[in-house]
Amino acid sequence: METVELATDELRHAISNHMADVHLSIDEANKIFLQVERRYNYTTPKSFLELIEFYKKLLGLKRGKVEADIEKLETGLDTLQVT
Repeated sequence: METVELATDELRHAISNHMADVHLSIDEANKIFLQVERRYNYTTPKSFLELIEFYKKLLGLKRGKVEADIEKLETGLDTLQVT
């Protein structure tokens, strides 16, 4: 998460803790899955790393969309001011 640009280190710490909590909570879901489906599901360190990579990718996509929306809005406001 150090490579992700965030507003504060406090936010980075909170997001990191949340990701760890989510990953650990999967163990409870796995127990329920085993009881209901009679099948095992495993979580691995690699799945935690995949969660982090997915978050970074999704954050990048959402930031790109927000930046595109801001640009559209600014263009619209500029057009309104000119007219």
